[in-house]
Amino acid sequence: MKNTRNEHDIFKPVNSFPNESMVRIVTLDAGREAMSRLCALGLVPGTRVRIFKNGNNGPVKLRFRGSELVLGRGLAEKILAEQVKDD
Repeated sequence: MKNTRNEHDIFKPVNSFPNESMVRIVTLDAGREAMSRLCALGLVPGTRVRIFKNGNNGPVKLRFRGSELVLGRGLAEKILAEQVKDD
């Protein structure tokens, strides 16, 4: 039996994880400009990110590599991740 699931079925956007979640970026589901912006910010596949603040509306605050970053929900939705254990 062939597995027909793709990465979009398995991974979730970072704005769908609760506060204080630790996630690993798996892929970026973005166009060229958004992809370029996310990569320039250091949000690339393999990066571990803590979801510091994620309310129902408004921006998402992330912590990673010793920095804090606030992203709008639209851009945060393009970052697909999986939850990982906290170190």
